[in-house]
Amino acid sequence: MGTACSADREGLIAGPGLSEVPSFKIVLVGDAEVGKTSIFMRYFKNQFDYSYQPTTSVSIENVVKKLNIPEHAVVSVTIWDLPGREDVDLRKSYYKDVDAGIVVVNVSDKESMELAGVWKKDITNHAVISKTRIEKTNQGSKVVTYYENADSSNIPILLLGNKMDVVEQREMEREQAEMDQEEAAKEANPTDDAQGSSVDENKTTEVIVNSDNTESSKDDTENTAQDNNDGETEGQEEREGEEKKDLEKEETDEADDKPNTDSDKTVGFTVSDSEKQEEKEVVVWRYEEEQEEEVELPEEVQVLNATAEQYGFVGSVAVSAKHSDGGVHTAIQALIRHLLERKLKDHARKKMEAVEIKRNQRRRKRVKKVNPDEFQPLDKVNVPELDQLFLETNRSLHKVHETNLAHIQAMKQFRHECLAAGLIASTKCSIEDCIGGLKEALELQKQELIAQDDYGFVSLAVKGEVIDEESKSEALIKIMETFHTEVVVSAKAILSVCPTADNNLTKMDTKIADCYKTVWRKLCQDVNVNGETMLNTREKKNLQDTVEFNRARIKQAKIVASQNLQDVDNIYKKVKAAMLW
Repeated sequence: MGTACSADREGLIAGPGLSEVPSFKIVLVGDAEVGKTSIFMRYFKNQFDYSYQPTTSVSIENVVKKLNIPEHAVVSVTIWDLPGREDVDLRKSYYKDVDAGIVVVNVSDKESMELAGVWKKDITNHAVISKTRIEKTNQGSKVVTYYENADSSNIPILLLGNKMDVVEQREMEREQAEMDQEEAAKEANPTDDAQGSSVDENKTTEVIVNSDNTESSKDDTENTAQDNNDGETEGQEEREGEEKKDLEKEETDEADDKPNTDSDKTVGFTVSDSEKQEEKEVVVWRYEEEQEEEVELPEEVQVLNATAEQYGFVGSVAVSAKHSDGGVHTAIQALIRHLLERKLKDHARKKMEAVEIKRNQRRRKRVKKVNPDEFQPLDKVNVPELDQLFLETNRSLHKVHETNLAHIQAMKQFRHECLAAGLIASTKCSIEDCIGGLKEALELQKQELIAQDDYGFVSLAVKGEVIDEESKSEALIKIMETFHTEVVVSAKAILSVCPTADNNLTKMDTKIADCYKTVWRKLCQDVNVNGETMLNTREKKNLQDTVEFNRARIKQAKIVASQNLQDVDNIYKKVKAAMLW
């Protein structure tokens, strides 16, 4: 008694899995005289105060509850009983760091239920979340607390309809009034019953009379048939008829003294026949027909559920704080289970994110087969200042990498062409051997190979007799094209890019070193709310290793750029020297 069905739309189930006892703050709001304090007292003290005392200030109670669905879990619950009306509006301070809300309405008053949406908006519009940040001052670092508007979707609000006992009392009074009306109607028309009973008596009498008439006609027929067959005198017939009547009379008297089981001429025969007919008409029992019909909810409870559906409450429950039937406790416990379930999901999500971070770190530590032809950017350290410098440095690193790769491939391709033409014995021969072999091959065709300066490098040209296109060697033509399209182009790119890149890398390395010192000092000095540094020991070690590795790559790129410039200069000198042989 005192509770009605609830319109739950989310699974209110929780389980274990948290290392510490979770705590929840729940606010109890609603209009005046709806029974918020009664709900408050029923849940915490299992008491009810019949005298009405309006709440003028907020009441706060904390309790540690144990939930056993699906396993044992302990939670700390703090419920704030807020006044329905107060002179000074302090609701913004009440709704700080609120986890859930309970809107209490009078289920027997439709106007009270219409205000449920207003109270829900009051919670969602004023709820804030406190956060902390560290600020530096002249006296040092200090922790500053600030507030942000809470996400309304993260605050479940339950609609609790109180005073269900009033609704039940109305239902009982209505049913009693209907029963009294039915009895009054029967007493107002007593002649209907009397008429009904007289009709039944008349029917019984008619059955008896008809049975006697049937018996007399049957006797007359038998007497007439016997007179015709025997052919005896009328006197004898009269004597035999009188004797027969005397015997039938005795049999009738004996039948009246016995129960009406064997007689075929009494009212008992008619009753037995009707009973047999009723037995034939018995319907076989079916399970579907014996199912209990759904009990129609009271109109007030239907309105409560519709209100919860309309304004997006997490659920609706009709209870009575006056009755100690456990309805209030069950409703609030269901809301706590819902909060615990969400907290468990957040905990599991954060745990999975931490596992994913560890996996990524392990992948970085693994030795990967890196393609030397692909450019690998500098590793990030998740520090915005350093990551921005690494991004700018990648541009110069990429240029040095591409020019070096193009130069190596150009020289390799030039040697392969010389080997295919038979100018050198292997690809390990020097550039002087390639130029010397090309020079000798052209001299056999009465042509001369000359070298000309070309913007810091050298280009090759042929001087001598004009030869028909059919007489020219395709192998020699391809060697000349490879030298100009591959070797000369890559050498000019090195002369153009590497000096600038080397200068930029030197500047960026200096900036990275200075920024790293500043960031390191900041991370080691700044502490969080618990007095701990922003990074733990392992994170500091990873940061230090990554920065050192990136700086080593920058130095290596500078060495490659200088080496490329030296190689181009050596090729220039060797080509010139080969022309003097």
